[in-house]
Amino acid sequence: MNIKNTFNKIVLGTTFLSATACREPLYKLPENISNPIVQRVDSFAKSSLNKIDTIGLDLFKVDTIQISHKDLNNTKKLSENLVDRASKANPEICTDVKLSTGYGITSTGKMGVIIENNYIYTPKYIPLSIKAEMQNKVFSNKNRTKFYVPVNYYGKKNPNLAPRYFREN
Repeated sequence: MNIKNTFNKIVLGTTFLSATACREPLYKLPENISNPIVQRVDSFAKSSLNKIDTIGLDLFKVDTIQISHKDLNNTKKLSENLVDRASKANPEICTDVKLSTGYGITSTGKMGVIIENNYIYTPKYIPLSIKAEMQNKVFSNKNRTKFYVPVNYYGKKNPNLAPRYFREN
């Protein structure tokens, strides 16, 4: 019984630590600081590549991404990467389940005809309407060796989905 309790404590401890171990606190850098990355983020945030028309679009996620001087060297590529990240963050909703038959291992452990569920997912926002905009804020770790910026993801609601999928919780 003692071994079981020790095992449970180890599992609970590692579960708690794994959820918080990679997360370090972030500190907002002031705008008036003379750090080159803050100035470059400010320049990109005010550029035409980052200015998007959000009329008719909904904000569906605010993400914080790590940024470096290498990312800011090619601003066109950075803009494309932000849109790519936004497209991957577009939530998909299971809208239908279709049953199909196949041949495989049945519940008795023998080969035979089985029934499978095929889930059909639909993107919550129209993929071609998705846009991303970097905020003009910079966060860093305590030592100021890693820098992060918040990014807003926008998209147009998919008209094929019922309004219940867009209710606020």
